[in-house]
Amino acid sequence: MFIRNLTPRLLRAIEDSPVVFLNGARQVGKSTLAQSIVRDKGGRYLTLDELDVLSAANSDPKGFLSGLKGLTVIDEVQKAPALFPAIKVLVDKDRRPARFLLTGSANVLTVPKISESLAGRMQLVNLHTLSQGEIGGMTEGFVKAAFADEIPDGTDTHGETTNLTRRVLKGGYPELLGPGRTPSRSEWFSSYITTILQRDVRDISDIAGLSEMPRLLALLAARSTALFNRSDIARDLGWPRSTVDRYLGLLEMIFLFDLLPAWSGNLGKKLTRSGKVIFRGSG
Repeated sequence: MFIRNLTPRLLRAIEDSPVVFLNGARQVGKSTLAQSIVRDKGGRYLTLDELDVLSAANSDPKGFLSGLKGLTVIDEVQKAPALFPAIKVLVDKDRRPARFLLTGSANVLTVPKISESLAGRMQLVNLHTLSQGEIGGMTEGFVKAAFADEIPDGTDTHGETTNLTRRVLKGGYPELLGPGRTPSRSEWFSSYITTILQRDVRDISDIAGLSEMPRLLALLAARSTALFNRSDIARDLGWPRSTVDRYLGLLEMIFLFDLLPAWSGNLGKKLTRSGKVIFRGSG
């Protein structure tokens, strides 16, 4: 198991709030991290990827949550939107911290089927793919060093010359970086994208034309870190702007990319200028 640098922050959130939502794309390590935490705290782990558990949560959310003691992990919670109002009722009756650790592969604040946001009751913690520090078993200090009184000399303290291209192509998904036999990178990513678009997107939105979404994803990848212009994307694909907007919202909802805001010393320009598309997994 890779040691995640986010763990101390996640533990503080659990101790401070009745509900913590750990979100991020599929296969970034949410379940593994949540299981390790609940195991250390003597809690209970439930996953909605199991059909019988999912059926129980959807058919009787109040009964599903009744009798749970200690910290309870509910994995892939976005699959059972009815759980959110039920959790709200329980938390309003008992606001003690460390009650629920929820995980999900979709942004619950933007999923249309989820009517209750748990505002004021829940902390959000975002887990990304493995950082280079986590892969190397260390905590990065670039930002701290960049703002230190003395500028670092740039010496490679690990005594090795890193192959940047190799690192970028590998990306940060734990499945491709763990010890032992690993799957083909190209085959793994191909299956990953197919599964994400055919299952996860359909779970959160009933839309037609999902077969066209790989074209949009490929175009975004080709323009990664370039200025983001929705009208240009719609024109190049020959799609209506409304279709592009909806598909982009879905891809962002399942954490395939982030929109990096523009940088400017002027706040007004920062809010109005075009941002850039950054894929969460470089591989």
